[in-house]
Amino acid sequence: MKDMESAANRFYMKCLKNFIYCSDEYQGKNTHLTVQHLTCKTEYKIQPSRYMYGEYSRARCPKCSPYVNKLLRHHARGRISSHDLLGIVKSNGWETRLDDLEYELLDRDFKVYSKNKKAPNR
Repeated sequence: MKDMESAANRFYMKCLKNFIYCSDEYQGKNTHLTVQHLTCKTEYKIQPSRYMYGEYSRARCPKCSPYVNKLLRHHARGRISSHDLLGIVKSNGWETRLDDLEYELLDRDFKVYSKNKKAPNR
């Protein structure tokens, strides 16, 4: 019972941090909950396990996610920097998993850097 309470607290804290209001009570990690994205007032259902740890795309607001996906495509092509992308997304409040977006961008930047970096001469 205590584990479920701590999981619920972590879920609610992450929701509040990312401008999401959960209108249903947490019943378990696999039950669908109705949430509302406070930026665009869109209601949709998510599973807490997917939102916290799982699939990145299914945890986003369906109304705001096309904007974020378009920016991510521009970032992949090198048209926009990670810093600018995060600034745009934060200022508009589009992302519902901002921590995960930051980690994804760091991972992308590291892969590009390590790919372009020359091996040291030995």
